[in-house]
Amino acid sequence: MKVISIEAKSNGKNLGGKKECTDYFVLVGFKNGEFQELVTARCYMSYNSDGASPVYASVWINGYRNNKQKEYISASGQGRASGYGYHKTSQAIQDALTDAGFTLSEDIGGRGTSCIESALMAIGAYFGYKKLHIVRG
Repeated sequence: MKVISIEAKSNGKNLGGKKECTDYFVLVGFKNGEFQELVTARCYMSYNSDGASPVYASVWINGYRNNKQKEYISASGQGRASGYGYHKTSQAIQDALTDAGFTLSEDIGGRGTSCIESALMAIGAYFGYKKLHIVRG
């Protein structure tokens, strides 16, 4: 998976306090002797929800595109997935990445957690990081 294009937008929204955080993914990279938090993705559902409730996602992406640290990219977006019969978390994160202006070589919507992780790693690679780690919760 690769990042095809970026038209960075700032549409992210922290839903903490209004909704319950059900999943989060943080991509951390190491480059030029420093650690950097490149991507934060959080998923939310309404408090006391059942499996039929919508999943909401927000992503925040920040990093330098090259080693000379000249092209700084800051983007954020939000997404939502509802219904039955598919992996709503990955669909909500796909929608949030699209809302943030990111186009990936593959659609991760409805395809599961491993696709979310592949997408985050592709973003880290786009920023030029070779040492990447995903923290989940």
